[in-house]
Amino acid sequence: MASPYSSSSSSSSLLDPSRRQYDVFLSFRGIDTRHSFTCYLHDFLRRKGIDAFFDEQLRKGNDLVALLDRIEQSKISIVVFSENYANSAWCLEEISKIIECRERFGQVVLPIFYKVRKSDVENQTGDFGAPFESVDESFPGFQHRVPAWKEALTTASNIAGYVLPEKRYFSLHL
Repeated sequence: MASPYSSSSSSSSLLDPSRRQYDVFLSFRGIDTRHSFTCYLHDFLRRKGIDAFFDEQLRKGNDLVALLDRIEQSKISIVVFSENYANSAWCLEEISKIIECRERFGQVVLPIFYKVRKSDVENQTGDFGAPFESVDESFPGFQHRVPAWKEALTTASNIAGYVLPEKRYFSLHL
């Protein structure tokens, strides 16, 4: 399930732990959680002394390869699945790369299901799966990546993680 955006440094950065730049990579859909849950999670990790990559500098239109390199440079990936996560080819490339790093190098992956049903992520159904109903419209130029993305979503949803239902109030005072 190798990404077409793989960099030349991929195997060396994960095989040599001293070359890992981040403790945690946070994968999330900005429109859903950037200014809420993920922002609070990033702040919590920072206060605990955990160096987490939070996509503040790399915005849409910048180099996707640089973003995928950050995944390789991390020890752990936390994936915040939300309703619009699958609307983004970038997010789907991230989850594909995260699962690749898990399988090839044993990277730890922690999925969080934020206001989305785990089964909808696993099966690409409900509002979460809507983009997969019209692949040509949703992912022009990326249709060939859809099978790998679906496989990565299914794999990730079967990793032990956390489910945060819509009506649950949460606090990060751990």
